[in-house]
Amino acid sequence: MARRPEILYPLFAAVTSLPGVGRRLGRLFEKLCGPHVVDVLWHLPTGRVDRRFMPRVAEAPDGTVATVVVDVLSLQPPEAPRRPWRVLCSDDSGFLTLVYFHARRDWLERLVPPGTRR
Repeated sequence: MARRPEILYPLFAAVTSLPGVGRRLGRLFEKLCGPHVVDVLWHLPTGRVDRRFMPRVAEAPDGTVATVVVDVLSLQPPEAPRRPWRVLCSDDSGFLTLVYFHARRDWLERLVPPGTRR
């Protein structure tokens, strides 16, 4: 029976042998790609998202991935407990409303504080 060369042994070690990967993260790696380091190496990307398109708000076409730079105007809390938070934003061409479900005020205030540019 053929044996693999000793230099390849680290590739067949558990993913938890990688620096920064403990039991908890190791379980996620195992679900995603497999239990060995070599499985992580062979887990190739299936696609990509190009975020270079940067139109103004009024010029952003529907159905296209776009990155817009906006000023955060205000956080609007939900009218009822099961409703989403709304974040009103704008640039010099128009307005944009971001909708966050299951958000908390303190988290939103850190993520998109009013008066900042994002």
